[in-house]
This record gives sequence, structure tokens and C-alpha cells, in this order.
Amino acid sequence: MSIIYTIICRDHDKVLCEYTDYHGNFEQITRSLIKRTKSYAKASIVYDDNYLFHFITENNTTYLCMSEVNYRYESAFQFLSVIRELFESTYAKEKIEAAYAYSFNKEFGQTLQQKMIFYNSHVESAAINQVDRFRRGDISAREVLLKAEDLMVMKEEKMDLIVKRFDLPDT
Repeated sequence: MSIIYTIICRDHDKVLCEYTDYHGNFEQITRSLIKRTKSYAKASIVYDDNYLFHFITENNTTYLCMSEVNYRYESAFQFLSVIRELFESTYAKEKIEAAYAYSFNKEFGQTLQQKMIFYNSHVESAAINQVDRFRRGDISAREVLLKAEDLMVMKEEKMDLIVKRFDLPDT
């Protein structure tokens, strides 16, 4: 379960930066997919029943990663959000708009590599460790369910706060 490839494009055709440790035809597949994503802001596309392409498009820039099909959607989009925030905080909008193809590959490619390594090893390991602990009998199904219930309650409380925050007074 891992992210295999990451690319950042402007105007759906100009590659600003990309990174992978693998070889394959996914670079060509990615370019054809990006051209078809113009009307979407965020989505995932299944390819060949083995891979998923996740992308976020914002400010005419597309952040896309290819992962194995069993990689969690939430983790992929969290990864892309982090990449987007880092990229936009590192480079001014004017610099991004004026950039040539692969302008940021040398500088930002290392950041992509580091974040891919982190998300491939650390993010998934927490869930895998819990499953392994359950299989070994270190934790019970009851503990897993209680933890999941606690997380749901916390999410519900956060949603209530958000709703209250944006609640308009009656007129």
C-alpha cells in the first residue's frame, strides 16, 4: 500500500514538478488524465483495477498522486493537501504562473520524495499496527470498537461546533 507517483501541473498540461521511484507508463497515463480533469476540483480515478489517481485542482494548479488501489483515500488526499500547502507557501503565485516546465523539479522534487516516504511508511503503519495488534490478541475487538466510537463522538462534537459557529441569528 503506497503512493507511487506524484506530479504538480499548471494549466492541465505544464508539468512543474514530479517524483517517483518506479518505472512504468503511468507518466503518460497521468498526462492524459490531467487533461480530462478540468471540470473537477477533487476526485479519484480507478485505473486498471490496481491503481488510483487522486487529484486536487486549485488556482489552476493540479496536484495528483498515483497509489495502489488499497491505499486509503483519506491518506492520499491528506498527502495532496500537505503538498499543495507546502508548494504554495514556498513559491509565490507569480512565480508559479511564470514557471517553465519542470522549473521546480530540482528544488521541490526532494520535498515530494520526503513526503511520499513519510506517507508510505508512517500514515498507514498506525492502521496496520492496530490490525496486527488485534490479530495477535494484544487488543480486543471491544477496544477497537470503543476507540472508533470515541473518534466518531469527537467528529460529531467538532461538527456541532462548526454548525454553531456558522449559525446565523434569526431575523
